[in-house]
Amino acid sequence: MSEREINGGRIAITLEGREAFLEPSLEACVEISAIAGGMNAAIERCLRLDFQTICEVIGAGLVTNGKRLSPNLRQRELPKSVYDAGLIYLHGKAIDFIHVVANGGRLPEEVDEEDGGEGDGPLSQSQSTTESSLSEPVAG
Repeated sequence: MSEREINGGRIAITLEGREAFLEPSLEACVEISAIAGGMNAAIERCLRLDFQTICEVIGAGLVTNGKRLSPNLRQRELPKSVYDAGLIYLHGKAIDFIHVVANGGRLPEEVDEEDGGEGDGPLSQSQSTTESSLSEPVAG
């Protein structure tokens, strides 16, 4: 079991020699989405090692001693901590965090190859119900 799975959606990172966590929340989701105009755009920027984006993603979820960083600390001290930890180390953690946040705080499940990734959720059920009702003759 990986470190991500043990923490159940929380992503463990090391900043300034101390363990901290990126904790998913609705607030983090809204903030990350606004960073670059959507989750995919934020992931792309992280892949390009965009320093500002990685700082903002880390800041959106960073919890130390059970508390989120204040906006002042995020702006003043987080960039140095991110720089010292290294973008090569943190960009993968930031991307993992974006995936968790985009999945409602849960680790993304692997797609089942047998069903081609089609789920049995309400949208797939409503589609099959709609399709079957359209093929039935209309009484009239």
